Amino acid sequence: MLESSYERAPRREAHAGVRARAPASGAVERVWLRLGADGEDRLIEYPGEPAAGKGYDRYEALRSLQSALAGRRVLECCGNCCFFQLTGMSRDMSDGESGYCLVNYPRYGRSGDDVVAIFDYCDGFVHCEAPASDQVRIRLWKERARDTHGH
Repeated sequence: MLESSYERAPRREAHAGVRARAPASGAVERVWLRLGADGEDRLIEYPGEPAAGKGYDRYEALRSLQSALAGRRVLECCGNCCFFQLTGMSRDMSDGESGYCLVNYPRYGRSGDDVVAIFDYCDGFVHCEAPASDQVRIRLWKERARDTHGH
């Protein structure tokens, strides 16, 4: 039998700042999402609206919250971006809080840190209604590179 001395530290309630865009007006605001503490650590709540997301990790909770906000707000953060990729290892090691950015991924000719948190944001944000496949992400990246560099 395998034994481990690892014990996860208890989670305290936390907050994550994200940009939220109202699709109808285009207005952008900065909001602080409430991230649940132990016992509810898979919960993310949107302030001032009856919207919350739950899932088996923080990424699923974020996607669930975005579904609950559909039509009213778009959370502009890496976890909702078509260029975000969550691998099994990054998901397991971060409880769904970190993944990879294909815009900054060095293999595609960009420099920078390719590991991002789901609540991070950059100017390369492209909203995805549902998590995109690798083929869709690569096609979008190539289109953006062509439009940006004229190739």
